[in-house]
Formats: sequence, C-alpha cells, structure tokens
Amino acid sequence: MWQRLIVIAGIGVALLLAAGCKGGGSLSLDEYLQRLEDVGEEADRKGEDIESPSVDDYDNEPDYLDAVAEERRERFRLIEDSVDEFKSLKPPSEAKDAHDRYLDSFGHILSAFDDLIEGLEASSSIDEANEVVDRLNAGGSELSNALEDGRDACRDLQGLADDNDINVDLKCAE
Repeated sequence: MWQRLIVIAGIGVALLLAAGCKGGGSLSLDEYLQRLEDVGEEADRKGEDIESPSVDDYDNEPDYLDAVAEERRERFRLIEDSVDEFKSLKPPSEAKDAHDRYLDSFGHILSAFDDLIEGLEASSSIDEANEVVDRLNAGGSELSNALEDGRDACRDLQGLADDNDINVDLKCAE
C-alpha cells in the first residue's frame, strides 16, 4: 500500500485507509477489520491507476512540476475519499482508540499533502521541489510524525486481528 515517488517518500501510507459502513451501531471486530482491509485494497487499486509523471516526458521543469502537482492532487482526492469512508465506520469498542488515532494521523497527512502541493506549485525547479519534499519528510515534521502515528495505529489494529484469529492483512508499513 505504500510507495515512494520522487516528490515524496513514503506518502503512500495514506493509501492504507479504512472502510465504509453507514448508519446503525458499531460493527463486529471481524466486520470492521475486513472493511478496513477492503477499503485499503480499493485505495491501492485506484492509486495504481494514477500515473506518475516522468521528467523525460516534459520539455522543461516547470511543466513537469505542474504535472507532479496535478498527480499529487489526484492522490490527495483519493486519500480524502478513503478518509470519508473511514470516518463513517462504527468501530467496536476494542478498536475505537486505534481507529481514532488512525483517523487523526490521516488528518495530519492530508495537511502535509496540501503543503506539498502548494510547495510544488510555488517551485520553479526540481531542486526547489526537492527542498519542499525534504522539509516535509524531515524527522519530527508533521508528515513524519503522522506517518509514524498511522503505522502505530495500523499495527495495533493488525494486532487485534491477529489476537482474535481474524484473517486480514492491513499491510502496515515497517
């Protein structure tokens, strides 16, 4: 579920999202985790359909950076859609804390993603764009912390699945 593109390392964690259930009470743990896995897989499939621009396809850096910013906007919309589905879940009590932490991490990831897009749009060269990426990926940055928090919450959810013999693979990054 996670990929590294030239403009942002590890942002694909955001594609590891959760699931959709509208209305009613909370889901069983099994159903909740299965839906979490299903939406993550759907996000993966949709993410694979988004083409990453190649610098070789453009005559100049500004045009390439515009294409990268547009590709990032597409990924941003994909993450937003998945987060909307995740928000609609009614997790069982044993998963609520990890669910809330997972959801909170995506709020921070989306904020950093928005900063990335703005930075790319303001960049006039690949070097400037790389500076934006480096700043966003720096240890202790909002993105770095959000990715770690998301991984921790995902691992906690996977642990719940494993402890309860629920056969899902949430593909939490190492």
